[in-house]
Amino acid sequence: MDLPFLQDPLTEEPDNICRFWSYFVRPAASLPPEEQRRARFVSAIFFTLTILYTLGETVRILITRTVGPHFPWAVLGLWLVYALSRTPYYRWASRLGVTLLGVIAWVSLATAPDPGLPVRPWYLLSVVQWLIYPLLLSALLAPPWATLGFGLVNLFVVVAIAHTRGWGWEDIKHAIMFLTGFQIFVLFVSMFQHRFTTMLQRQTRQLSRQRVFLTHLLNSITEPLYIIDAKTYQIILANEKAKEMGIHLHPQSPVYCYALTHRRETPCDQEDGHPCPLRQVREQKSTAVVEHVHYRADGTPYYVEVRGYPVLDDDGNVRFMIEYAIDITARKMAEAQIRKLARAVEHAAHGIVITNADGIIEYVNPAFTRITGYEPEEVIGRTPRLLRSGYHTPEFYRELWETITQGRVWRGEIINRRKNGEIYYEFQTIAPVMDENGRITHYVAIKQDITEYKQMQQQLEEAKRRAEQALHFKQAFLASVSHDMRTPLGAIVGYVDMLREGVFGPVTREQQERLNAIAQAAQQLLEMVNDLLLQAELESATLKIQRERVSLDKLLLSSRAVLLSQAQRKGLELRLERDPNLPPVIWGDFRLLRSILNNLISNAIRYTPRGWVHVRLYRVDKDHWAIEVRDTGIGMSKEQILHIFEPFYTTGERNRTGIPSAGLGLAIVRQLVEALGGRIEVQSEPGKGSVFTVILPLEPAPAGDTDRLSHDLIAEQHGVNPQATPTANDAEADRAGPSTGGEHHASGMANVGST
Repeated sequence: MDLPFLQDPLTEEPDNICRFWSYFVRPAASLPPEEQRRARFVSAIFFTLTILYTLGETVRILITRTVGPHFPWAVLGLWLVYALSRTPYYRWASRLGVTLLGVIAWVSLATAPDPGLPVRPWYLLSVVQWLIYPLLLSALLAPPWATLGFGLVNLFVVVAIAHTRGWGWEDIKHAIMFLTGFQIFVLFVSMFQHRFTTMLQRQTRQLSRQRVFLTHLLNSITEPLYIIDAKTYQIILANEKAKEMGIHLHPQSPVYCYALTHRRETPCDQEDGHPCPLRQVREQKSTAVVEHVHYRADGTPYYVEVRGYPVLDDDGNVRFMIEYAIDITARKMAEAQIRKLARAVEHAAHGIVITNADGIIEYVNPAFTRITGYEPEEVIGRTPRLLRSGYHTPEFYRELWETITQGRVWRGEIINRRKNGEIYYEFQTIAPVMDENGRITHYVAIKQDITEYKQMQQQLEEAKRRAEQALHFKQAFLASVSHDMRTPLGAIVGYVDMLREGVFGPVTREQQERLNAIAQAAQQLLEMVNDLLLQAELESATLKIQRERVSLDKLLLSSRAVLLSQAQRKGLELRLERDPNLPPVIWGDFRLLRSILNNLISNAIRYTPRGWVHVRLYRVDKDHWAIEVRDTGIGMSKEQILHIFEPFYTTGERNRTGIPSAGLGLAIVRQLVEALGGRIEVQSEPGKGSVFTVILPLEPAPAGDTDRLSHDLIAEQHGVNPQATPTANDAEADRAGPSTGGEHHASGMANVGST
């Protein structure tokens, strides 16, 4: 940054010196400013002396027609001294010049012809007068001690030359007296000059330091600063920060403030939203503060606060304006954010309270008034204690206060009292607000009225209590119904089977058909009762899984005993298969596995008009085994597949099959499979049958007696002789096993294989 008004005025070229003279006395540019003045002075003296000596000697030569033997050397020496004064070695030029002038006077005195008496004293005096010039130069250019020494040398040389030529005291006393008196005068001049020069150098150095200090001071300002001409709007001075806006001051390329900061060709105007600070400063002669939008060098805009300060001339008029532009973009963005937040707070659905560090309320939003009934002027300056309902203990509020004063956020439910005395529930979040030093300055509380929610919660709890009572009643009812219905149903099924077997005498074909219908209806009713009991057990989460040894062959034969007669009545072939790679005995729950298998087989028989049902147990991998039930039934659509595991859902095929279904079988199967840690997958297409696959964890059990059929348990449950024929055992098991609904489901599982 250039500071022209802070430069040393003595180093500047005066305006009244012509360019010709300025050119011949201009010092070396590499010299410091405080030495340029002295160098210019030396150049001016030797340039003048050289011109005068050359012209004087030239006139003398023209008049006398004689040329002194030392004239060319003297002229050459003076021009060399002048040339040296234009270089950084100007100090040597001053010393050499003084010496040269003294030598000229000494040589003239030593080589001049003796004019004789009585002219000799006056001639000697005229020659000694040539020493005035080097003495004056020494007084102006050298310190006093050097001037005194040079004068004594001159006096000694004059006396020595006069004595050498044989001149007496009378001949040289006037010259010595003149030289001594002039030497005293020159010494005083040198002392004054030295003192003046020393003071001037000190002031120059001080001014230079001030200039450097002010330059650094202005450049250290982190915002653009300009000095603008009040008449022309031209920027005459700018700090380094202003370079970010692309400013480069040059006398030949003026920069105007409105062109630099606003990218426009005319000064700012109040009408376009940019009041001109210079115009305000010029009219009011005082500081002006306005907000503008300035542009950086790359064209990006930013907000600034412009401060203009007047600089007055001697007449009191504004000559310059100091403009200081503060970047307030972040502040403007923060103000906009604050306005948005304030608007959001004002329109928030929850009540917002702001207190100081002592808990005194400073602000509440309209939602607070809507919730509590208190107007802002009624609560500002007070504490939130006016909302207390008395339902909370002092320890509750003490813990709350300790939490927030430690800088943590408190969340919880509070029972408060409205202005009208009504009790209400609210969920509060209280957070401390800290300054940059981590000191708490305010607290912000967000209050959500949850009175309706609490009422709904109480209603839900009451509904839950009633539902639990109803569930308990349902379970008790189902248990009672199970006991009351299964016993007579078992007797009905048993006597029907005995009638069909001819125990009480032969039966006709028509009687056989009637007995089959009675047995089928009783069996369906028994299966429905079992499904309802198992569903209730699953819903109440009272299902207990037993870990026991399960013979898979016994499992298959148990299901065959239950469902073979049902398949035979429809003319279906029931195929059973166990993969040899599957261990014959595993750990599991026989009751649940039999329920899964019976439901899947019963479901397949229900929806298979003709053909067969194939049941296969096989090993999937090292840790899993599968139950696969494949049929040639009516199949399912993709839409039906999405819902078959929902309780009480049926596929809508009841009229086609003629077999009613409660819609619980597959829902129970899926819940049992999940309870055993497995999954169920299905494949099905309309008209192509279905494949249900249950994949369960595999845990082989120690081998046991797996060849003996497991009829003891079945016989024990239904009062049938365990040594009865397989057909009788099948019929008895048929009455014991659970039934299934008529649902189907599908998945993307590949076909596992068939018999």
